Amino acid sequence: MIIKNNTIIHLTHSCNLIKIYEKVLIFDYPEVATNLLEEIVGIDNLVEEDVYVFVSHTHLDHYNKEIFKWKNRIKKISYIISSDVDNVPSAAHIIKENEKIRVNDLMISTYPSSDQGVAFSIYIKDKHIYYGGDNAFWNFDGDISEDDYVDKFLSPIDRSVPIDFAFQPCDPRLDGNGEGGIKAFAFNLTPEILIPLHLFDKFDFLQKIELALHNFQGYFWPIKKRGDILDFADSKSIYYNF
Repeated sequence: MIIKNNTIIHLTHSCNLIKIYEKVLIFDYPEVATNLLEEIVGIDNLVEEDVYVFVSHTHLDHYNKEIFKWKNRIKKISYIISSDVDNVPSAAHIIKENEKIRVNDLMISTYPSSDQGVAFSIYIKDKHIYYGGDNAFWNFDGDISEDDYVDKFLSPIDRSVPIDFAFQPCDPRLDGNGEGGIKAFAFNLTPEILIPLHLFDKFDFLQKIELALHNFQGYFWPIKKRGDILDFADSKSIYYNF
């Protein structure tokens, strides 16, 4: 597959690839996806790309140590890894919560997660990308207030610049119990494009979420399958800096 600029490719679960401004960002490649990048994208199609691999935390549905083998085939690759991940190559950029770093042309901020690791804001020229990892409304027992989740885990997210792309958990196991916080995120942070995470390949669940977000002013992507592709267009012209 030739990866077009201005596209998002859903690989599986919480793993997505976005190509923007000739840069390829890959988020939370899980253990179960060992050959999935090859099958859907083809690593040979990434050889000449400027690739950035993010790991939000060490849970195996978000992390696969095989990602470090990609550097043997991809000429220009950078790793931005949460500090809870062990045995990381020395060349990787290790980051904790509430830190800011610059990696080439990317500026990156992190936030605390409601589970483990970090969530990311990534700034590329005029675009702000938020990736939540496991920063979700984990309300399995119904004993956590959505207001408390918003106050503690969503309020720290940078609102000084609009969020263009937001990757936020939408866990089908939490159907009727907060859905992982995607509705709270949508109406509190109003991203331009909202991409669901933590799907367990339960894509039918997203039809219900799409209906629940009918008043949302942005665009919600109801992913249909592994390898689904979303095309988007550039729309803004402000260069963000720390």
